[in-house]
Amino acid sequence: MDQVDINNISMTGIQTPLFIMLGNRWDGLPGMLKNVVISNITATNETMLNSSIIGIPGSYIENVIVRDLIFNSKGTGTLVEANAEVPEKVNSYPQANVVFGYSVPAYGIYVRHVKNLVLENFIFNLLDTDARPAVVMDDCHNIRLSNFDVDIPDHGQPLIRLIKSTNVTISGYQSVVTIPNFLMLEGELTHDIKLTENDFSQVKEVVKFKDGCNDSAVKLLNNFK
Repeated sequence: MDQVDINNISMTGIQTPLFIMLGNRWDGLPGMLKNVVISNITATNETMLNSSIIGIPGSYIENVIVRDLIFNSKGTGTLVEANAEVPEKVNSYPQANVVFGYSVPAYGIYVRHVKNLVLENFIFNLLDTDARPAVVMDDCHNIRLSNFDVDIPDHGQPLIRLIKSTNVTISGYQSVVTIPNFLMLEGELTHDIKLTENDFSQVKEVVKFKDGCNDSAVKLLNNFK
């Protein structure tokens, strides 16, 4: 799939607002999925199968712009769902509940094996409490997150979790309520993370590190604290 443009969609009472998957159901050479623009989407979902963009290890979904979103999530996710291992199911039928079961690790959007993604102007609301981060990215590279407002997860969980990801710029965030933790960086491969032009005055801890990642992986530029 190449050159896909979708906009102006409203959805209520659904399983999953946004699901993009590159699969390989015939065990041959994987196909491609690139140059996608999705915009102006409002959705209210009734499951914990929240939005996802999923490529294949070594075969990335590329060049995706997702912007102007309002997603209302059911919530109710626990630390079990937040920390669950997500198996690679590249041969699965491309349907969220077949690939993930009943939940993904983010209440807003879960992204894995993706290059060149812009995610901007988004609001993720929770209809009930949830211990999953709003955004989780694993093996993602050349990413821009900007201008967003997301509800706070339970149990001191970060708003954003990055795993084995590089060249990620996060900008345009501010909050009027206290945030325990903004960002979790995980893995030795995670580096070149830039936080720029954010208002962290209400954030208790901007960045936490895990699994071999350290403070050399992140740069704070022109943020208000």
